[in-house]
Amino acid sequence: GKIVKFKGIVATDKRLSPQDIVVGRHVMTCCADDIQYCGLACVLPDVMELQTRDWISVTAKLEFQKHRIYKGKGPVLVAQRVIVCEPPAEQLATFY
Repeated sequence: GKIVKFKGIVATDKRLSPQDIVVGRHVMTCCADDIQYCGLACVLPDVMELQTRDWISVTAKLEFQKHRIYKGKGPVLVAQRVIVCEPPAEQLATFY
């Protein structure tokens, strides 16, 4: 039920409904060899013409619900506001 706001990279898939995307960031937990895309299911407020690799600023309510990308329940961003934007200065998310 928390509200989150962040910039993320869009991933689309033709198997999803027009209002569903995945949004996340490339994450490095240790070193450059382990960089991978980590994303969450996101339900858009309206159908948008988003492409894979577009950057968006999303404000969403985080819910735990069933979604096709999880094959069951998982964290789903229910978007309240989505704006196409420029990438952030630091595109890679790290934990150090």
